[in-house]
Amino acid sequence: MDREEFERRLLALVRNYMDEADELYPDGYEIGDFMVLYELIRRVAPDEALEAWSGGPRAGWESPSIAFSSTTRSYWLDEAWLTEALSRVKKERQAFEDQEFEPDE
Repeated sequence: MDREEFERRLLALVRNYMDEADELYPDGYEIGDFMVLYELIRRVAPDEALEAWSGGPRAGWESPSIAFSSTTRSYWLDEAWLTEALSRVKKERQAFEDQEFEPDE
């Protein structure tokens, strides 16, 4: 994905959240600091030796890491956000699994 496509998708995601927040908080809200978490996918140099399992779904590309950018200058706050986000994801996944595996009546 090129830079313009990334910027388009990022702005669309933010706008989607703000539309939801407009409905949830009709008396107003502010967005303070924020974090963007993303999978980094890099193009592999043609002469770079890769392991047999490297490459993923697109040949010539590798996903070596998860990266983030944050407007905070505090790693403890970044860690607290990530911990809270992980907790919410686990709860939502568990609720989905509980709903999916409920016995039919």
